[in-house]
Amino acid sequence: MEHSSLNLPKIGFGTWQLTGKSCETAVGQALDIGYRLIDTAQIYKNEQEVGKALAASSIPREELTIATKVWITNLSPKNILKSTEKSLKKLGLSYVDILYIHWPSKIYNIIKTLRAFEELRQQGKIKQIAVSNFTPKLLEEVTRFSEASEILEGKIHLNQVEHHPLLQQKSLRDYMSKHDMQVVAYTPLARGNLGAVPAIKTIVENHPTHPSPEQVALAWEMHHGALPIPRSSSADHMQSNFDAQFLQLTEEDINKIDAISSVKRFLNPPLIAPKW
Repeated sequence: MEHSSLNLPKIGFGTWQLTGKSCETAVGQALDIGYRLIDTAQIYKNEQEVGKALAASSIPREELTIATKVWITNLSPKNILKSTEKSLKKLGLSYVDILYIHWPSKIYNIIKTLRAFEELRQQGKIKQIAVSNFTPKLLEEVTRFSEASEILEGKIHLNQVEHHPLLQQKSLRDYMSKHDMQVVAYTPLARGNLGAVPAIKTIVENHPTHPSPEQVALAWEMHHGALPIPRSSSADHMQSNFDAQFLQLTEEDINKIDAISSVKRFLNPPLIAPKW
């Protein structure tokens, strides 16, 4: 079946480590600023707060893209169905636009897992089946299994991974581009470590609008087709991040960032991360 586009925005809002009332407030502010993709996960323990912010918003549901992720302990077919129902209830929604396998795990059967995800899609409870933290090898595997057993009617088009100027993921990006997949970039601001990077400092100083280092990084991400989901609890930072989609970088600027040789991965949990 032909892929049905989600018509994704250029930038989304991440909610990792946002909890309680501060999460509800931040999501509400993000929606007011103009963010239309909100990303959460079962393990974040904030789906309920995200749901409260969505309920308080006057933005029509069809204009929003809401994503959540199934945690590794819920990847048996029974637990996928049960935990997704819980996620929907917490979010106050009848469906989510994107449902991710949060991490590739050795403890689940990929075929049975994909069948359960497809069942949810057939029921109208999710629109898009996606993965997170998958390497090219794992993407190949999931594609091969799904095609060989004819599990999925649609293709997996999204893979959410850590991606920023200090972790450019070029081989993964190239693989995904060739296979009509899009990178959704978490930790796109490299946890505040971009301001001291010489290439980015030079661009900030020489650009006529003097953007922030974070805006430069986000604009670079979007130039390469990634969809960044920065998180912030500050309305000013949210606005600045959102405005990065309008920042024009020159080819020389892009090349400067592309040439950064240092590699820094900030999230690599030892028991569940794949061999990158």
